[in-house]
Amino acid sequence: MRSSGATECHARSSSRSAGRLGPSFLVSENFYVLKRYNESDLYALFIGDLSNRMRGAAAFAGTWMPWMR
Repeated sequence: MRSSGATECHARSSSRSAGRLGPSFLVSENFYVLKRYNESDLYALFIGDLSNRMRGAAAFAGTWMPWMR
């Protein structure tokens, strides 16, 4: 949700797209709306990220090293 140039995030829960060792994402209710079309968590994360990137948001940042956990 965007208003007056600022991004508002109403996080409801978190999602782990690659299991318990995968990265964790805070997701909003839009995540679950996307999952009505396709149940895949990865699909919903990708489409949400694509939407954000089309509006000029930065790419995901961080590293994922499951072997270090």
